[in-house]
Amino acid sequence: MKAMRSVFAAWLACAAATAQPPDAKAILSSFELHPEFKIELVAAEPQVFSPVEVEFDERGRPFVMEMLGYPFPNDPGRVVVLDDKDGDGYHETRTVFAEGFAMANSLLTRAARA
Repeated sequence: MKAMRSVFAAWLACAAATAQPPDAKAILSSFELHPEFKIELVAAEPQVFSPVEVEFDERGRPFVMEMLGYPFPNDPGRVVVLDDKDGDGYHETRTVFAEGFAMANSLLTRAARA
């Protein structure tokens, strides 16, 4: 789970630095990994927009804090939960979990508190 957070953090940094959504597959191919590690894409736009934080619950679902106007409070933030309905490892389904946050930049799931 820690490796997945690191990969997502790298994707966040790339997404924040560009006006256009980055090509997630191109970003994955740019990583140099230890031979015993692998990297997989679990979500990208249009499943997530302007992500600033991700946490995984006890079922392995990513909860993503989106701030469309970040770093300016123009647009309220929201938390979306992503789900992999077909079991292929890619989270193709998104559901708005909570919305209306002003300048939220982090979240904590129950699993993360344990």
